[in-house]
Amino acid sequence: MTTAIATAPLSARLKESSAEAHRTIEQRPLQQQLAKGVIAEPTFSAYLQQVGRMHDAIETHLDRLIATRPEIAPLLGDDMRHSTRLSEAFPQPPANVVATTDALRCLERICDTTPAAILGAHYVLEGSMNGNRFIIRGLAHAPHLAGHPALAYFTPYGDEQPARWAAFKTCLDGLSLTDTEADAIVRTAWQVFDDLTRISDAVAARFE
Repeated sequence: MTTAIATAPLSARLKESSAEAHRTIEQRPLQQQLAKGVIAEPTFSAYLQQVGRMHDAIETHLDRLIATRPEIAPLLGDDMRHSTRLSEAFPQPPANVVATTDALRCLERICDTTPAAILGAHYVLEGSMNGNRFIIRGLAHAPHLAGHPALAYFTPYGDEQPARWAAFKTCLDGLSLTDTEADAIVRTAWQVFDDLTRISDAVAARFE
């Protein structure tokens, strides 16, 4: 890690450090199918159920962190609890995809050591709402998904998305964190991108 990156605002460090992992997941077959609106409904549902598991775990860890560090509370407003939208869309229990289970266990270990590290995971999935604005355009051309209750997951903030993301990053950059915490947050963001890539591939493999 260069000195310039290490001393940059946390949001800039996160963007720079996870750029390659971000590009990697965008090129995976399932993500390409989502963006083009050609994903089959069973694959679509199975993947979002696994994403819902990730959201639920991240929100649980964040709630624990906020209990002792209330300054973090603005990073998890009620309308940012995306697990709720997905659990409403998929009330049945999700399948136990091993890649997701492994990712959740990894998050548990990381947070046991450095609780603030969960902010790296939150950054990844909250940041995915930016890309989701473009994905929903592709999904709009998928007649087999018309009216699917999970479509609401992709545009939780509507036209306010850019402003919401800017506010999120400003709040993140304003937190008082130790160097150890900041480094752990950056590492966790990269780890979660990698985990989501594995989850995507595992779900896609089930429906080949």
